[in-house]
Amino acid sequence: MFIATSKDTYRKPGTGCWELIERLNDGVAIDKAASVFVGDSAGRATDRKGGSADRDFASAVGVPFFTETQYFMGESE
Repeated sequence: MFIATSKDTYRKPGTGCWELIERLNDGVAIDKAASVFVGDSAGRATDRKGGSADRDFASAVGVPFFTETQYFMGESE
């Protein structure tokens, strides 16, 4: 688990935590084709502060993004 405590490259939508995980993954490449990112900060009208950090993060690292209701409840966006 990583926790970003400052507004820097480690805080979403920055990719610092992703890059750190890649380096610390014992040489095992992350399979982006088999990966997804599920988050609630998607730029929806109901998002707190109107943010889209989760959606932007997924785009920056190259994995598909789903909102929590899409992924867990099968709802459309």
